[in-house]
Amino acid sequence: MDLMQYGQLYNEAMSGMDMLFDEMKYSLKNFSKKNYPVVFEGMMKKYGKVLLCVEEIYNYEEDKEAWLNKLSERFVGYAKELIESKKWKFQREGLQIDCNMFVVSYVIPLIVEYKGKMSEPFAQAIADCWNKTFGTKMECGSYDRIADGFKTSILGIPIGK
Repeated sequence: MDLMQYGQLYNEAMSGMDMLFDEMKYSLKNFSKKNYPVVFEGMMKKYGKVLLCVEEIYNYEEDKEAWLNKLSERFVGYAKELIESKKWKFQREGLQIDCNMFVVSYVIPLIVEYKGKMSEPFAQAIADCWNKTFGTKMECGSYDRIADGFKTSILGIPIGK
């Protein structure tokens, strides 16, 4: 990989991860048993190339962990800027809840379902950085885990299958 290719992949990975937040409002509006698979598949098609860029740089880098941490910090920093840009506390709190939901329901499962060498460590790096920045206890989940949750619980309360 030459320097020009690296730069293009790097820029696409960085900006593409930020662009994920453009999907948040639509994705959360359609977070239901019926719509989740369709929305998730659409995001995978749209952002698969971004994840491919992340994967190619991951495979190229000697310090793979440093690359994933840098990208995770950028992603979480972008979310923090979005939240802090709101004037009123209730707006910041509402957006924080939406961002938490979006990342745990769509972003992390999207990375995990990509099934690259970087998938598990990148998803964990985002969760760790998110937890440190926002004081949450986010865990990495897969598409199947989220989709199965529609069948077995409402707001975390088991209802059976």
